[in-house]
Amino acid sequence: MKENILKLKVKKQFINCLLLCAVSYVYSQDLKVVNINGKGCTGEFPFIISNSNPLASDKINTYLNVDLLEIVPGSFKKCPFERVMSNSGSFSAHTDFEEYSININSKTILSISINGETTGAYPENANWDYNFNAITGDIIYPDELFTEAGYSKIKKQLISKRKAKVTKFLKELNAQFISKKFEVDEERANDQKSIYEDCLQYIGDDDFRYGQFTIHKDFIVFSRECCSNHAMSALDDLGEFSDTLKIDEVSNLLSRYGKALLFEDTKGCQNIKPPIYNTKILKGFINDKIPIRCIFYRPYDDGSIMLRYWYDKNKSLIEWRGTFKNKSKLNLVENDYYDEKLGKWILRALINADVAADSIKGTWTNQKDGKKLTISLNRY
Repeated sequence: MKENILKLKVKKQFINCLLLCAVSYVYSQDLKVVNINGKGCTGEFPFIISNSNPLASDKINTYLNVDLLEIVPGSFKKCPFERVMSNSGSFSAHTDFEEYSININSKTILSISINGETTGAYPENANWDYNFNAITGDIIYPDELFTEAGYSKIKKQLISKRKAKVTKFLKELNAQFISKKFEVDEERANDQKSIYEDCLQYIGDDDFRYGQFTIHKDFIVFSRECCSNHAMSALDDLGEFSDTLKIDEVSNLLSRYGKALLFEDTKGCQNIKPPIYNTKILKGFINDKIPIRCIFYRPYDDGSIMLRYWYDKNKSLIEWRGTFKNKSKLNLVENDYYDEKLGKWILRALINADVAADSIKGTWTNQKDGKKLTISLNRY
Protein backbone atom coordinates (compact mmCIF):
# COMPACT_ATOMS: atom_id res chain seq x y z
CA MET A 1 0.00 0.00 0.00
CA LYS A 2 2.79 2.41 0.98
CA GLU A 3 4.68 1.50 -2.18
CA ASN A 4 1.63 2.34 -4.32
CA ILE A 5 1.20 5.70 -2.58
CA LEU A 6 4.89 6.44 -3.06
CA LYS A 7 4.66 5.53 -6.75
CA LEU A 8 1.64 7.81 -7.18
CA LYS A 9 3.50 10.71 -5.52
CA VAL A 10 6.55 10.18 -7.74
CA LYS A 11 4.33 9.94 -10.82
CA LYS A 12 2.49 13.13 -9.84
CA GLN A 13 5.77 14.99 -9.29
CA PHE A 14 7.05 13.74 -12.64
CA ILE A 15 3.90 14.92 -14.44
CA ASN A 16 4.10 18.34 -12.73
CA CYS A 17 7.72 18.60 -13.79
CA LEU A 18 6.79 17.82 -17.39
CA LEU A 19 4.04 20.44 -17.33
CA LEU A 20 6.39 23.08 -15.95
CA CYS A 21 9.00 22.19 -18.53
CA ALA A 22 6.38 22.38 -21.28
CA VAL A 23 5.26 25.84 -20.16
CA SER A 24 8.86 26.97 -19.91
CA TYR A 25 9.51 25.60 -23.39
CA VAL A 26 6.57 27.50 -24.86
CA TYR A 27 7.70 30.77 -23.31
CA SER A 28 11.36 30.34 -24.25
CA GLN A 29 10.80 29.75 -27.94
CA ASP A 30 10.99 32.63 -30.39
CA LEU A 31 8.53 32.61 -33.25
CA LYS A 32 10.06 31.54 -36.54
CA VAL A 33 9.53 33.94 -39.46
CA VAL A 34 9.68 32.63 -43.03
CA ASN A 35 8.51 33.95 -46.38
CA ILE A 36 4.88 33.16 -47.13
CA ASN A 37 4.30 30.41 -49.68
CA GLY A 38 3.32 32.47 -52.71
CA LYS A 39 2.89 29.92 -55.48
CA GLY A 40 1.75 31.56 -58.67
CA CYS A 41 2.92 35.07 -57.76
CA THR A 42 5.99 36.81 -56.43
CA GLY A 43 6.53 38.87 -53.32
CA GLU A 44 8.13 38.90 -49.89
CA PHE A 45 5.74 38.66 -46.95
CA PRO A 46 6.27 37.23 -43.45
CA PHE A 47 4.65 34.00 -42.32
CA ILE A 48 4.98 32.98 -38.67
CA ILE A 49 5.59 29.40 -37.55
CA SER A 50 5.64 28.03 -34.01
CA ASN A 51 5.22 24.41 -33.00
CA SER A 52 5.31 25.38 -29.33
CA ASN A 53 2.89 28.32 -29.48
CA PRO A 54 0.58 27.83 -32.49
CA LEU A 55 -2.05 30.16 -31.01
CA ALA A 56 0.29 33.17 -31.19
CA SER A 57 1.53 32.36 -34.70
CA ASP A 58 -2.03 31.83 -35.96
CA LYS A 59 -3.22 35.16 -34.53
CA ILE A 60 -0.25 37.07 -35.95
CA ASN A 61 -0.66 35.50 -39.40
CA THR A 62 -4.39 36.22 -39.29
CA TYR A 63 -3.87 39.87 -38.42
CA LEU A 64 -1.17 40.46 -41.05
CA ASN A 65 -3.10 38.63 -43.79
CA VAL A 66 -6.40 40.37 -43.13
CA ASP A 67 -4.88 43.82 -42.59
CA LEU A 68 -2.53 43.89 -45.59
CA LEU A 69 -3.49 41.06 -47.95
CA GLU A 70 -7.25 41.43 -47.36
CA ILE A 71 -7.58 37.68 -47.09
CA VAL A 72 -7.97 35.05 -44.36
CA PRO A 73 -4.89 32.79 -44.12
CA GLY A 74 -5.17 29.71 -46.30
CA SER A 75 -8.26 30.89 -48.19
CA PHE A 76 -6.59 32.12 -51.37
CA LYS A 77 -7.32 30.42 -54.69
CA LYS A 78 -4.00 30.83 -56.51
CA CYS A 79 -1.66 32.81 -54.29
CA PRO A 80 -1.85 34.80 -51.02
CA PHE A 81 -1.38 38.14 -52.81
CA GLU A 82 -4.25 37.74 -55.28
CA ARG A 83 -6.46 40.36 -53.66
CA VAL A 84 -3.90 43.16 -53.62
CA MET A 85 -0.84 42.63 -55.77
CA SER A 86 -0.40 44.20 -59.20
CA ASN A 87 1.06 41.03 -60.71
CA SER A 88 -1.98 38.98 -59.71
CA GLY A 89 -4.12 40.17 -62.62
CA SER A 90 -6.79 41.51 -60.28
CA PHE A 91 -8.53 44.72 -61.32
CA SER A 92 -8.32 46.07 -57.78
CA ALA A 93 -4.68 45.12 -57.29
CA HIS A 94 -2.60 47.98 -55.94
CA THR A 95 0.22 46.74 -53.71
CA ASP A 96 3.50 44.91 -54.23
CA PHE A 97 5.27 43.60 -51.13
CA GLU A 98 9.00 43.69 -51.76
CA GLU A 99 10.73 42.84 -48.49
CA TYR A 100 10.38 42.61 -44.74
CA SER A 101 12.76 42.81 -41.81
CA ILE A 102 12.67 41.64 -38.20
CA ASN A 103 13.38 44.37 -35.65
CA ILE A 104 13.25 42.02 -32.69
CA ASN A 105 12.17 38.43 -32.12
CA SER A 106 12.40 37.81 -28.39
CA LYS A 107 10.53 35.70 -25.86
CA THR A 108 7.88 38.39 -25.54
CA ILE A 109 7.96 40.61 -28.65
CA LEU A 110 7.96 40.12 -32.40
CA SER A 111 8.45 43.38 -34.32
CA ILE A 112 8.27 43.33 -38.12
CA SER A 113 8.66 46.04 -40.77
CA ILE A 114 7.22 45.37 -44.24
CA ASN A 115 8.16 47.41 -47.30
CA GLY A 116 6.47 47.63 -50.66
CA GLU A 117 5.01 49.82 -53.34
CA THR A 118 1.42 50.98 -53.65
CA THR A 119 -0.01 52.01 -57.00
CA GLY A 120 -2.94 54.37 -57.33
CA ALA A 121 -2.68 57.41 -59.55
CA TYR A 122 1.09 56.88 -59.28
CA PRO A 123 3.46 54.38 -57.64
CA GLU A 124 4.65 55.21 -54.14
CA ASN A 125 6.91 53.49 -51.61
CA ALA A 126 5.10 52.25 -48.52
CA ASN A 127 6.11 50.90 -45.13
CA TRP A 128 4.11 49.08 -42.48
CA ASP A 129 5.33 48.38 -38.94
CA TYR A 130 3.80 45.76 -36.67
CA ASN A 131 4.65 44.83 -33.09
CA PHE A 132 3.15 41.73 -31.48
CA ASN A 133 3.04 40.15 -28.05
CA ALA A 134 4.92 36.92 -28.83
CA ILE A 135 3.11 35.04 -26.07
CA THR A 136 -0.51 35.91 -26.92
CA GLY A 137 -0.17 37.00 -30.57
CA ASP A 138 -1.95 40.30 -29.85
CA ILE A 139 -0.83 43.46 -31.61
CA ILE A 140 0.85 46.07 -29.40
CA TYR A 141 -0.06 49.76 -29.40
CA PRO A 142 2.55 52.34 -28.33
CA ASP A 143 0.44 53.84 -25.54
CA GLU A 144 -0.02 50.36 -24.03
CA LEU A 145 3.69 50.39 -23.20
CA PHE A 146 3.36 53.42 -20.93
CA THR A 147 1.30 54.64 -18.02
CA GLU A 148 -1.21 57.34 -18.88
CA ALA A 149 1.09 60.02 -17.46
CA GLY A 150 4.11 58.37 -19.10
CA TYR A 151 2.48 58.33 -22.52
CA SER A 152 1.47 61.98 -22.15
CA LYS A 153 5.07 62.91 -21.34
CA ILE A 154 6.49 60.88 -24.25
CA LYS A 155 3.97 62.41 -26.67
CA LYS A 156 4.87 65.92 -25.54
CA GLN A 157 8.60 65.23 -25.95
CA LEU A 158 8.25 63.76 -29.44
CA ILE A 159 6.00 66.55 -30.70
CA SER A 160 8.43 69.12 -29.30
CA LYS A 161 11.35 67.46 -31.13
CA ARG A 162 9.45 67.37 -34.41
CA LYS A 163 8.35 70.98 -34.13
CA ALA A 164 11.92 72.02 -33.36
CA LYS A 165 13.17 70.18 -36.46
CA VAL A 166 10.68 71.94 -38.74
CA THR A 167 11.19 75.32 -37.04
CA LYS A 168 14.96 75.07 -37.50
CA PHE A 169 14.55 74.39 -41.22
CA LEU A 170 12.13 77.31 -41.61
CA LYS A 171 14.62 79.56 -39.86
CA GLU A 172 17.30 78.52 -42.34
CA LEU A 173 14.89 79.20 -45.22
CA ASN A 174 14.07 82.66 -43.88
CA ALA A 175 17.79 83.42 -43.72
CA GLN A 176 17.98 82.67 -47.45
CA PHE A 177 15.22 85.20 -48.15
CA ILE A 178 16.97 87.84 -46.05
CA SER A 179 20.33 87.31 -47.74
CA LYS A 180 18.80 86.69 -51.18
CA LYS A 181 21.20 83.76 -51.46
CA PHE A 182 19.07 80.72 -52.20
CA GLU A 183 20.31 77.16 -52.05
CA VAL A 184 18.64 76.49 -55.42
CA ASP A 185 16.27 79.31 -56.35
CA GLU A 186 13.58 81.52 -54.82
CA GLU A 187 10.69 79.51 -56.24
CA ARG A 188 11.89 76.31 -54.58
CA ALA A 189 12.44 78.14 -51.29
CA ASN A 190 8.89 79.55 -51.42
CA ASP A 191 7.42 76.10 -52.07
CA GLN A 192 9.41 74.60 -49.20
CA LYS A 193 8.34 77.40 -46.88
CA SER A 194 4.70 76.71 -47.70
CA ILE A 195 5.13 72.96 -47.04
CA TYR A 196 6.74 73.37 -43.63
CA GLU A 197 4.58 76.23 -42.41
CA ASP A 198 1.52 74.07 -43.09
CA CYS A 199 3.20 71.08 -41.46
CA LEU A 200 4.04 73.05 -38.34
CA GLN A 201 0.35 73.85 -37.85
CA TYR A 202 -0.83 70.25 -37.67
CA ILE A 203 2.23 68.36 -36.42
CA GLY A 204 1.12 69.13 -32.88
CA ASP A 205 -1.96 66.99 -33.47
CA ASP A 206 0.09 63.83 -34.03
CA ASP A 207 -1.55 60.91 -32.23
CA PHE A 208 1.06 58.29 -31.44
CA ARG A 209 -1.59 55.76 -30.45
CA TYR A 210 -2.21 55.11 -34.14
CA GLY A 211 1.23 56.02 -35.50
CA GLN A 212 3.96 53.73 -36.72
CA PHE A 213 6.61 52.54 -34.31
CA THR A 214 9.06 49.68 -33.98
CA ILE A 215 10.45 47.94 -30.92
CA HIS A 216 14.10 46.90 -30.87
CA LYS A 217 16.28 45.26 -28.25
CA ASP A 218 17.30 48.42 -26.40
CA PHE A 219 15.20 51.17 -27.98
CA ILE A 220 11.88 52.15 -29.54
CA VAL A 221 11.56 54.13 -32.77
CA PHE A 222 8.54 56.33 -33.48
CA SER A 223 8.05 57.20 -37.16
CA ARG A 224 5.97 59.78 -38.96
CA GLU A 225 5.32 60.41 -42.64
CA CYS A 226 6.99 63.39 -44.27
CA CYS A 227 5.42 66.85 -44.37
CA SER A 228 4.86 66.90 -48.13
CA ASN A 229 2.44 64.99 -50.31
CA HIS A 230 3.71 62.80 -53.14
CA ALA A 231 3.55 65.57 -55.74
CA MET A 232 5.79 67.81 -53.61
CA SER A 233 8.09 65.10 -52.24
CA ALA A 234 11.06 66.24 -54.37
CA LEU A 235 11.03 69.51 -52.39
CA ASP A 236 10.88 67.84 -48.98
CA ASP A 237 14.44 67.89 -47.65
CA LEU A 238 13.43 66.74 -44.16
CA GLY A 239 11.74 63.53 -45.28
CA GLU A 240 10.15 61.17 -42.77
CA PHE A 241 10.48 61.75 -39.04
CA SER A 242 12.18 59.10 -36.94
CA ASP A 243 12.60 59.53 -33.19
CA THR A 244 14.43 57.04 -30.98
CA LEU A 245 13.79 56.43 -27.28
CA LYS A 246 16.20 54.30 -25.27
CA ILE A 247 14.25 51.84 -23.18
CA ASP A 248 16.39 52.23 -20.06
CA GLU A 249 15.81 56.01 -20.17
CA VAL A 250 12.01 55.68 -20.18
CA SER A 251 11.69 52.63 -17.89
CA ASN A 252 10.11 54.75 -15.15
CA LEU A 253 7.32 55.72 -17.57
CA LEU A 254 6.38 52.15 -18.52
CA SER A 255 3.12 50.46 -17.60
CA ARG A 256 3.04 46.99 -16.03
CA TYR A 257 2.26 45.57 -19.46
CA GLY A 258 5.07 47.58 -21.06
CA LYS A 259 7.58 46.32 -18.49
CA ALA A 260 6.44 42.74 -19.04
CA LEU A 261 6.91 43.07 -22.80
CA LEU A 262 10.19 44.97 -22.83
CA PHE A 263 11.87 43.07 -19.99
CA GLU A 264 10.70 39.61 -21.09
CA ASP A 265 8.29 38.83 -18.27
CA THR A 266 6.47 35.99 -20.01
CA LYS A 267 3.90 35.49 -17.25
CA GLY A 268 3.05 39.19 -17.26
CA CYS A 269 2.64 39.14 -21.04
CA GLN A 270 0.22 36.25 -20.68
CA ASN A 271 -1.77 37.53 -17.71
CA ILE A 272 -1.96 41.31 -18.20
CA LYS A 273 -4.72 41.89 -20.73
CA PRO A 274 -5.17 45.23 -22.52
CA PRO A 275 -8.78 46.19 -23.37
CA ILE A 276 -10.59 43.89 -25.78
CA TYR A 277 -11.26 46.85 -28.10
CA ASN A 278 -7.55 47.52 -28.70
CA THR A 279 -7.54 45.54 -31.95
CA LYS A 280 -8.00 42.05 -30.65
CA ILE A 281 -8.84 38.89 -32.57
CA LEU A 282 -12.03 37.31 -31.29
CA LYS A 283 -13.85 34.06 -31.94
CA GLY A 284 -17.39 32.98 -31.26
CA PHE A 285 -20.74 32.20 -32.80
CA ILE A 286 -23.70 33.64 -34.64
CA ASN A 287 -26.99 32.03 -33.63
CA ASP A 288 -25.06 29.98 -31.02
CA LYS A 289 -23.93 27.47 -33.64
CA ILE A 290 -22.27 29.17 -36.62
CA PRO A 291 -18.55 29.68 -35.81
CA ILE A 292 -17.03 33.03 -36.74
CA ARG A 293 -13.86 35.00 -36.08
CA CYS A 294 -13.47 38.74 -35.89
CA ILE A 295 -10.88 41.50 -35.68
CA PHE A 296 -12.01 44.28 -33.36
CA TYR A 297 -10.07 47.28 -34.67
CA ARG A 298 -9.22 50.06 -32.29
CA PRO A 299 -11.90 52.79 -32.21
CA TYR A 300 -11.13 56.42 -33.01
CA ASP A 301 -11.68 59.29 -30.59
CA ASP A 302 -14.97 60.23 -32.28
CA GLY A 303 -16.31 56.74 -31.55
CA SER A 304 -16.20 55.51 -35.15
CA ILE A 305 -15.08 51.93 -35.51
CA MET A 306 -14.67 49.03 -37.92
CA LEU A 307 -14.73 45.30 -37.30
CA ARG A 308 -14.00 42.58 -39.82
CA TYR A 309 -15.46 39.12 -39.41
CA TRP A 310 -15.64 35.90 -41.37
CA TYR A 311 -17.33 32.54 -41.10
CA ASP A 312 -14.96 29.68 -40.34
CA LYS A 313 -16.51 27.77 -43.22
CA ASN A 314 -16.16 30.16 -46.19
CA LYS A 315 -13.58 32.68 -44.86
CA SER A 316 -14.85 35.67 -46.86
CA LEU A 317 -14.18 38.99 -45.13
CA ILE A 318 -17.24 41.02 -44.11
CA GLU A 319 -17.10 44.50 -42.58
CA TRP A 320 -19.09 45.99 -39.76
CA ARG A 321 -18.91 49.77 -39.40
CA GLY A 322 -20.49 52.07 -36.88
CA THR A 323 -19.96 53.57 -33.44
CA PHE A 324 -18.53 52.46 -30.12
CA LYS A 325 -20.04 54.39 -27.22
CA ASN A 326 -18.75 54.64 -23.65
CA LYS A 327 -16.38 51.75 -24.32
CA SER A 328 -19.32 49.40 -23.85
CA LYS A 329 -21.91 49.74 -26.66
CA LEU A 330 -21.54 48.77 -30.31
CA ASN A 331 -23.99 50.01 -32.96
CA LEU A 332 -22.93 48.68 -36.36
CA VAL A 333 -24.17 48.11 -39.89
CA GLU A 334 -23.37 45.35 -42.36
CA ASN A 335 -23.85 46.34 -45.99
CA ASP A 336 -25.23 43.93 -48.56
CA TYR A 337 -24.48 45.55 -51.93
CA TYR A 338 -24.16 48.93 -53.63
CA ASP A 339 -27.21 50.01 -55.62
CA GLU A 340 -26.02 51.99 -58.66
CA LYS A 341 -29.46 53.45 -59.37
CA LEU A 342 -30.03 54.65 -55.83
CA GLY A 343 -26.39 55.61 -55.40
CA LYS A 344 -26.08 54.06 -51.95
CA TRP A 345 -25.31 50.89 -50.05
CA ILE A 346 -28.19 48.58 -49.22
CA LEU A 347 -28.09 47.35 -45.65
CA ARG A 348 -27.99 43.67 -44.91
CA ALA A 349 -28.06 43.81 -41.12
CA LEU A 350 -27.88 45.96 -38.00
CA ILE A 351 -25.67 44.84 -35.14
CA ASN A 352 -26.16 45.94 -31.54
CA ALA A 353 -23.91 44.54 -28.85
CA ASP A 354 -22.55 45.03 -25.34
CA VAL A 355 -18.79 44.92 -24.82
CA ALA A 356 -17.42 43.47 -21.58
CA ALA A 357 -13.83 42.91 -20.46
CA ASP A 358 -13.39 39.65 -22.35
CA SER A 359 -16.50 39.23 -24.47
CA ILE A 360 -19.06 40.79 -26.81
CA LYS A 361 -22.71 39.77 -26.79
CA GLY A 362 -25.51 41.14 -28.92
CA THR A 363 -27.82 40.64 -31.88
CA TRP A 364 -27.54 40.57 -35.66
CA THR A 365 -30.82 41.77 -37.21
CA ASN A 366 -31.64 40.95 -40.84
CA GLN A 367 -33.01 44.07 -42.57
CA LYS A 368 -35.12 42.10 -45.05
CA ASP A 369 -37.23 40.03 -42.68
CA GLY A 370 -36.36 41.43 -39.24
CA LYS A 371 -35.02 38.08 -38.05
CA LYS A 372 -32.67 38.39 -35.07
CA LEU A 373 -29.67 36.14 -34.46
CA THR A 374 -27.50 36.16 -31.37
CA ILE A 375 -23.81 37.10 -31.52
CA SER A 376 -21.28 35.99 -28.93
CA LEU A 377 -17.55 36.68 -29.22
CA ASN A 378 -14.66 36.05 -26.84
CA ARG A 379 -10.93 36.70 -26.85
CA TYR A 380 -9.14 34.24 -29.07
